[in-house]
Amino acid sequence: MSRRSQDVIAENRTPYVPGADTDERFRAALASSLDAVFLLESIRDCYGGLETFRLVEVNERGADMFGAPRDTMLGRTAEELVAGDPTRGLFNRAARVVATGESLDEVIDLRQIPVKPD
Repeated sequence: MSRRSQDVIAENRTPYVPGADTDERFRAALASSLDAVFLLESIRDCYGGLETFRLVEVNERGADMFGAPRDTMLGRTAEELVAGDPTRGLFNRAARVVATGESLDEVIDLRQIPVKPD
């Protein structure tokens, strides 16, 4: 290979930067998932106790199953999204994820959960 060919190859090579496209890959995986995906952020009280959860990301499949536009769901707490006692069951499941560090991999029938109207 000639020196010029090596120079051209070197110029066109994009350096690998760890994590540079992680957000893009995450969004693509989220969008293409056949499952409903909900990403929650834990909210703690002034003593560090787990108080509630805020929805920070949901894919379109999750929003469709929930029966609400995705943009109206983001940033809302569990109590703002779900009415009644089922909130406690969902809270307990999510709290277990926080405590153990293990993801929740179970089927939840969202049709059984009363959604608060906007």
